[in-house]
Amino acid sequence: MGAGATRTRTWWQTHFAKWFLLGVLVGAISGGAALALHYLMVIIRSISLGPLGFGEYPPSLPHDVSAIAFLAIAALAGLSSGLLTELAPEARGSGIDNAIMSYHRAEGAIRKIVAPVKLVASAIVMGAGLSAGDEGPIAQTTAGFVSWISDALGLRKEDRRKLVGIAIGTGIGTIFKTPIGGAFLASEILYRRDFEYELIFPAFVASAVGYSIFGAVTGYGPIFGFYTAPFDPSRLPLYALLGVLCGAVAIVYLRAYNATEDAFTRSRIPRWLRPAIGGLAAGAVALVFPEVMGTGTSWTAVLLSSTGVASLGLVALALLPFAKIAATSLTVGSGGSGGVFAPGLFIGAATGLAFGELMRLLLPSMVSSPVPFAIVGMLAVFGAAGQLPISVTVMVVEMTGSLQLLPAELLAVTIAYIISGPASIYRSQRTSRSSS
Repeated sequence: MGAGATRTRTWWQTHFAKWFLLGVLVGAISGGAALALHYLMVIIRSISLGPLGFGEYPPSLPHDVSAIAFLAIAALAGLSSGLLTELAPEARGSGIDNAIMSYHRAEGAIRKIVAPVKLVASAIVMGAGLSAGDEGPIAQTTAGFVSWISDALGLRKEDRRKLVGIAIGTGIGTIFKTPIGGAFLASEILYRRDFEYELIFPAFVASAVGYSIFGAVTGYGPIFGFYTAPFDPSRLPLYALLGVLCGAVAIVYLRAYNATEDAFTRSRIPRWLRPAIGGLAAGAVALVFPEVMGTGTSWTAVLLSSTGVASLGLVALALLPFAKIAATSLTVGSGGSGGVFAPGLFIGAATGLAFGELMRLLLPSMVSSPVPFAIVGMLAVFGAAGQLPISVTVMVVEMTGSLQLLPAELLAVTIAYIISGPASIYRSQRTSRSSS
């Protein structure tokens, strides 16, 4: 009895010590990759669009960059991405789908060349102002380096597979500065209706390390600040109605993106040229709606501020989600290297803000500010589009410090998740572990 208990305790200690150390390793890689992408984007943005780039508000092109020059830059960025990813076709598009595919179909095996190609190609696309997210590149880059190091350390294929799953969630959690949500994401993003529970412990360790490294240089705290207004339960029916709207927008987003991706894939246009065409078209959208430029994070911050509606107006705000859907679908769906998660948050924030402003006009005694609706919309749209209701909810709470809004957030994302159905913007997701 005593000897058996000792053996059990020793196994337990060895198992968790091993995955603690491996979690630290994944987190270190994630933090380093996030910093590399961040500074590459800064350099490329400065070269292509000047020192101000597109970070000022109201959004506009830098004064010394003409519309023709911007379109040329957008096409050239897409072309550069297309040519680079000829070296590693796995790096085309969002990257997360390919990382999920490697988890399910290749025991986590990812070619060595994929990570550096993904890092550089994505920095070019986003640095030039094209509409794409930085989370997909970090997820695939981290997963690629982790796969290579797993082989170098002689780890078992099953261990490599688990580490790639952890890397996906940790990479996203690191770049968004959401370590708790990133850890849950590692477990949730692999399936549409299930979780990989055994990844959560090492993912917490990895997310903590990645966040610590990235935050030490770029700063800690919620990337969208703290929402401090009290929760009003009388608005719950309005948040439920917003959930219905967000579910519909999520369907539009994932179908538009997947349809664009399929159209470019079926076309006879050379694969390396497709991102140039997509980039040129996305650039044209940005000339009309400059808010769609880049990852969308800086504009999302504006939408969550008191100046968002005043700067745009209700009509423009209502059109903004669809402009971002079009620009992102053209950029990433054509094969340009970048993510779809960060744009999804922008789409949700714009949807929620437009809805909230409409409610403020119709029900001024009940709704004094549209901002909480923007926060709820941000998580409801992509929680549904990516089949990630739990982890995206946690992540948005971390991004906005909006713990008091949880009842509204949970209600809206649940309704949006139900309405959007089983389809996902990440088509490599399996339904459940039993279907793997």
